[in-house]
Amino acid sequence: MILLVADAIRWPWQHRCLRILNATANKLYCEFTNVGPASEAAESYWHFETILFHELFDLSTDFFQKTNVYKAASAEMKAELAAWMLAAYKCDGAAECHAARV
Repeated sequence: MILLVADAIRWPWQHRCLRILNATANKLYCEFTNVGPASEAAESYWHFETILFHELFDLSTDFFQKTNVYKAASAEMKAELAAWMLAAYKCDGAAECHAARV
């Protein structure tokens, strides 16, 4: 499996995405947070402690990412995606980041 994490800021939204590509899956999973006006809660948004929106696309059938299938995903799949994202996003150094790959 290949896990690639990219994050970007498109004011006021910040997002990070994970690409899952292996023999059985070709998916893109993204988490969005709002980094809008400064507030006491802003710190949790910058560190993705508060996720406001999710996207999940099956790129094998939806290459142009028109159908977000996140809501239809099982609770187990959602938890697994969130865990992979967190591990990949917080890893530091080659050994730790390699261990984050599943």
